[in-house]
Amino acid sequence: MIDGIVYFWIEANYKPPSKPIRVKYPAAINFDVDVTGANLIKLVVSDGDNGESPCWCNAYFE
Repeated sequence: MIDGIVYFWIEANYKPPSKPIRVKYPAAINFDVDVTGANLIKLVVSDGDNGESPCWCNAYFE
């Protein structure tokens, strides 16, 4: 059974504008982060604590 915990966050211009959000499998999350003026946006996720391989599946910008 997969029951790991990971952390997701978004960095803009190498500075994290969002705090890491703790996610326990199989939860899905939404972010609302202002990245106005950013030249580089990085979607970051930690490794799972139970060997999971988390990802930013279906990530998009509005």
